[in-house]
Amino acid sequence: MESTRSKSKPYVTSVNVMAALFFVLLLLGQFYSHSWAVSAAPDIKVNGMDNTVTLASENTLTMTVELNAGEQTGEAADWWIVADTPMGWYCYEYPNGWYFGGDSIRPAYQGSLFNLTEPMDVLCVSGLPVGNYAFYFGVDMNMNGALTGGDALYYDGIEVNISASGGSFPVVDTGQTNCYDDMAEIDCPVAGESFYGQDAQYSGNQPSYADNGDGTVTDNVTGLMWQQSPDTDGDGDIDAADKLSYDEAVAGASSQTTGGYSDWRLPTIKELYSLILFSGVDPSGYDGTDTSGLIPFIDDDTFDFAYGDTSSGERIIDAQYASSNLYVEHRGRQWRHPLRRQLRGWSH
Repeated sequence: MESTRSKSKPYVTSVNVMAALFFVLLLLGQFYSHSWAVSAAPDIKVNGMDNTVTLASENTLTMTVELNAGEQTGEAADWWIVADTPMGWYCYEYPNGWYFGGDSIRPAYQGSLFNLTEPMDVLCVSGLPVGNYAFYFGVDMNMNGALTGGDALYYDGIEVNISASGGSFPVVDTGQTNCYDDMAEIDCPVAGESFYGQDAQYSGNQPSYADNGDGTVTDNVTGLMWQQSPDTDGDGDIDAADKLSYDEAVAGASSQTTGGYSDWRLPTIKELYSLILFSGVDPSGYDGTDTSGLIPFIDDDTFDFAYGDTSSGERIIDAQYASSNLYVEHRGRQWRHPLRRQLRGWSH
């Protein structure tokens, strides 16, 4: 199940000239990107990515920072973590969190540089207003509480585009690697040959997941968070006993507390499709009972998965997952399928 979670509001003060200075330095190109800095190399990522990220307002935005201190290890510096938002400049102060740029603007931290090799979470939020955002992590070797720019400053930045709510999120690549003609699999054709330009010949947003260690998984492309296992009854097995009717699945959403969250919902069919890997193989026609050699249409290294429970009379292909969308027959009658195990996802 998927839903939006409310977040506490940051304390807001008046805009400060320091934030404006940061913006001016950006315009003048007086920052040194980590990609070509010879010493300290800050790194900032949003949802595990360091290129431009597009998310819907209801999606989860998680930001992490890392630092290779390089030759500057042990030297005193100002550490800066700032955000240029449609509402103005925000700054992060360790360990208190984010605040609006004002008269009390300060670096995130002041002290000796050291290698920050494990990603440090500095932001996890949903419901951001629509607009363009830019996040920056930098170290200023002049430790004076002010952004001085020039040779003393090393930084990394990332742009984030927040779109309106309503299920908008980046399209995840299908994982398809094979090419076909109108009859069978073929070697992928080259430009000018028949059947050139197939899905397998293009790479989009490659599937990327983060195991949160609490029974949830975050999709680093879409920003959606998912329940990791469809073991509904919690007995350690994924079998026929885990299957629910549609009404049971919807009702169960409000009572789920996986990962300590209480705002789960069934995903839409579009959201559920974002998990499909077309490198899977259709098991239709397979007469055996050993499924260890089958390839599912989901990343089973990340998510718990099982085929149909043949010991209970199910077919191997009876491993469908539920969405919040109902099939509506053209005559107007709604069909409620006897449901299927579910992955529950949420965005925030």
